[in-house]
This record gives sequence, structure tokens and C-alpha cells, in this order.
Amino acid sequence: MADIEIRMLGKFEILMDGKPVLAIMHRFRNMIDAEGLKELETCIITSRGYYQWNPTMECRVDVFEMEALMEEARRQLNPAAAVARYERVLELYAGRLLPMSCNEPWVETRSLTLHVQYRIALFQVLEACKRKGENERIVKLCRRAIELDPYEERLYLEMIQ
Repeated sequence: MADIEIRMLGKFEILMDGKPVLAIMHRFRNMIDAEGLKELETCIITSRGYYQWNPTMECRVDVFEMEALMEEARRQLNPAAAVARYERVLELYAGRLLPMSCNEPWVETRSLTLHVQYRIALFQVLEACKRKGENERIVKLCRRAIELDPYEERLYLEMIQ
């Protein structure tokens, strides 16, 4: 069975076995046929006059994975295990939710919530790095975070320290 992943953080992308298959939604079903992507033939269904993702199709969605990791990290009693989950959040977060749809009210609200979660994870990992004396890693994490959020002053301070 193919490994299907949907990315909505930073951009919209569908991957199959780690390779981008469809980066645009226009004529989605035609593209599936043209590319011979049999595993994706039933991924879009029509219901009551609109299209939706087939809920029976197994796939990973970065947004849902990120939210689950944040919840697991909050419940962890072991600080190292919590930091490991926060680190995975940092890997998943590639930018704001569906940036091409950022004017949609539901996207804007959800995007803000996810960005706050990303910042919580980032600062938890930075604190763990400080305790371990991992200064180079702190600089690397801050630089990446500044690319995603150049107006966050605390990142510049963390990098300077």
C-alpha cells in the first residue's frame, strides 16, 4: 500500500511514497488518470454536489500529526520525551496553514493556532538546548524560525545570547 501524505503547512502538496504527485487541484481526477496513480483513484469523492477527501483512505496530514504531537508532549511526564515530540513539531511546521487560502476566516484562525503551537514547541526545544549547552543548534533553530517568522524579536535575542 502506498504511503500518502498531505501537507498543508507552508504550502499545499500531496505526496505518495515521499514524492510530490499533485501540487495543483485543478482537474485533480484527470491528472490522477493521466499520471497512472491508481492508489489515488478513490481519494476524492463527490457528495451532495461537492468534492471531499475520501475519509476511508489512509493518509497522514501534517496538521493533524502536529496537533497530536503537541497534545502528547503536553501530557508527557518525561521531559526528554516531550522535547522529542516538540522537535518533530519543528520538523513538520513549514509555515502558515494553506497560505494561498489565508483570507478564508477558518484558515486564518486555524493558522494562528498552529503557529502559536509551533512557537511553544520551538521555545521548549530552545530551552532544552540551553540546558545541554547546544549553542550551535540554538542558532540553527533560530535562523530557521526567523525565516518563518521574521518579526519575532525573541528569536533574535535567543540567537545573540
